[in-house]
Amino acid sequence: PLFEEAVVPLFKDERRNGSGLMKAMIGVAREQFNGKVPSDEALLHLLQSLPTPFPKEVTESILTPSLVTLPAPIRESLTNLLAEPTYNALSNNKLNIPSLLLQSLDVTQQIPKLIDEVQEGARDFVPTPDAMSAAARRAYRCRRTLLLQFENDSLDDSESLEGYLKEAESVMKMKRPMITIDLQRKVLAGNHLTPLLGPSG
Repeated sequence: PLFEEAVVPLFKDERRNGSGLMKAMIGVAREQFNGKVPSDEALLHLLQSLPTPFPKEVTESILTPSLVTLPAPIRESLTNLLAEPTYNALSNNKLNIPSLLLQSLDVTQQIPKLIDEVQEGARDFVPTPDAMSAAARRAYRCRRTLLLQFENDSLDDSESLEGYLKEAESVMKMKRPMITIDLQRKVLAGNHLTPLLGPSG
């Protein structure tokens, strides 16, 4: 009920939920992080995605490909004087900043996809947790399994999953008694976002 009342209304309007704008911004950023001046198509998409008081049809009729086009000499100058030198300067160090920025985009681009799914009616994980647990009990046959649990993760269900996998082990041993299963669960410092943040230090 809370999800339906508080979250869904924010995302159900495709023109206002920000998904299209985020996709357009990610597209422009991806070209910049690759040392390129954004293409005319990417710039047009970004401008058409900006919020306006006008209907989408009016915006698209004003912002046409012929209007949003960088002349070749300007594009070449921006590439030679700005985009490529900046990219090379940022790449020629231990951190390789463009690569790090591109990796951050790979994570960021999941957000508009999630918004689209909510806007299209998604209200739960697919497959559902119940379906996953049933499948684990019925069909999991891996001989060695390591479950990693984060100590400050309120969404973690490693303990429940461990129980399901032990049930699967019992089923498997009834069919093949000589099989040995190595199932371990380790608790690490961190929270639900720790895998996305990468190693510290």
